[in-house]
Amino acid sequence: MDEKEIQNNTKNNLKTIHTYTSDMADAVRENEMSVIKIALAEKEKREREEIYQEASGSGVNKFFWVLGGIIFIAGSLVGGYFLYQKNKSASIAPEVKIRTEALISYDEEVALDTSNINTDIELGTLIKEETKKPLAKGQIKSILLQEKVGEVETPISIEKFLTLFDLDAPQALVRTFDTDYMIGSYVAKSTTTTNAEGEEQVVAETHPFLIFKIKDYNQAYASMLAWEDLLLNDMFVLFDTDVAGERSVLFDKPWKDIILDNKDARILYDKDGKDILFYIFTSKDTLLITDSKQAIKEVTARLRAKETKPI
Repeated sequence: MDEKEIQNNTKNNLKTIHTYTSDMADAVRENEMSVIKIALAEKEKREREEIYQEASGSGVNKFFWVLGGIIFIAGSLVGGYFLYQKNKSASIAPEVKIRTEALISYDEEVALDTSNINTDIELGTLIKEETKKPLAKGQIKSILLQEKVGEVETPISIEKFLTLFDLDAPQALVRTFDTDYMIGSYVAKSTTTTNAEGEEQVVAETHPFLIFKIKDYNQAYASMLAWEDLLLNDMFVLFDTDVAGERSVLFDKPWKDIILDNKDARILYDKDGKDILFYIFTSKDTLLITDSKQAIKEVTARLRAKETKPI
């Protein structure tokens, strides 16, 4: 083999060795890159999972998140229901217990519907039955007369009251009446008794009264004198006065003067000298009609208290 051929073989062997070595190096570099890429990918995956777990929380946290959501939804539903009920209740006018401004203070108040009242006897009986209901001794009940106007119950005016009561009062007197008036009852005494069945019952001595506010005292006083002949006839049902049989003479008995609470009053007695009916001007603008001296005393005291202005 000549020298030239030997050189060529050596060159080919070197080339082959070089190529194999290069390929191995390349393969190693590529594998290293793949391993690094895999490692980086795994790292990124773990980091993403950690971030997700932190965001979503543990199993316990998830439970509380779900529970909180349920509570919030339930609270919203309950709150919405109560809000609906509140609005619904607000749309219905509540029934308000009556407590009107009266001419005197009172301990109890009752409203009577006069919408179906057609006669003075019916009205007088309606009021009388209410006045007989017992209260404690010394108490006063205010009786408010009402009528329905549409669906609303309103107190009846003085004009409507006088019309319903069908009073035979002189027109000159009626013209002196102001708009304010009051119907009530006073309990002079109250006792407890036992009936035949052994049940306890409260028996009260009640006295009805009427208060009218007056615009002209002189005219009112003169007109009351003229009304005396018919006053008992207008009032005997309300005051439950016995006028049957021989007691019918009460309609013809004259009225007498009497001093009550340092004021002039007029009184009607029966034949035995028993008090039947009074009227008294407790002041220049107030007329009181009742059947009891005790009622006059109590009503007058409450009128003064009402009219007294605080210092």
